[in-house]
Amino acid sequence: MATFKIAVASIVTGLFIIRNSVRADFDPSKYDPICNGETFEYGSLFHQHLTQVFQDLAAATDARYDYYTSAGTTETVYGHGACVAGYSERQCYSCMVGAINPLMDDCPFNAGAQLRYGEDCRISIEKYTVADFYAIRRELMLERLKANIGDYYDLYANSSDDSVVPNPDHCFGHGSCNPRIAKEECSECINFTISRMSKDCILSVGVQHQMKDCRVRYEKHPFHE
Repeated sequence: MATFKIAVASIVTGLFIIRNSVRADFDPSKYDPICNGETFEYGSLFHQHLTQVFQDLAAATDARYDYYTSAGTTETVYGHGACVAGYSERQCYSCMVGAINPLMDDCPFNAGAQLRYGEDCRISIEKYTVADFYAIRRELMLERLKANIGDYYDLYANSSDDSVVPNPDHCFGHGSCNPRIAKEECSECINFTISRMSKDCILSVGVQHQMKDCRVRYEKHPFHE
């Protein structure tokens, strides 16, 4: 683990200079890493491409807030960095750079990993594009669900918009509320549930979360009830 961190230390050397000046409340205890079971060898081509992806994410996410990148035509590494809406460029930059070292500590030789810092930012690396594209479809579906649930109490949504998602495999979701609560309470319950799912089940293709007055679920396949 130490060898790997030394090898990629040049990626973040100097990038922490602005970290404390931008976010004095930066709290490492809020890190929530997830590592997959696939591994790579130190010094391999995948390792080299991973270094390039980390460098690109650290340099570009501050200006784009939701950034996808990749390196290599063989042994390709795919990366994604995202910050919460409303962050300044410097806040996003600080959060993303701060996420790289803990990700290397906790998932040192894992070919796929993701780390979320509270609700502020997240970073992921993967050897396949599937997870990233599904994440796009999932977020599109959940935004549609949040935007419309207050008018229906029981709503099905999906991501089947080919102009936005050029992939035939979509994400299908369902949200429902107790009809005895107000519309505003329904929206609040659904929004809170989705935020919990996004944190607790960040790499899951299918999820269901039940609250006292509402429920949200999503899956790769349409629901048949």
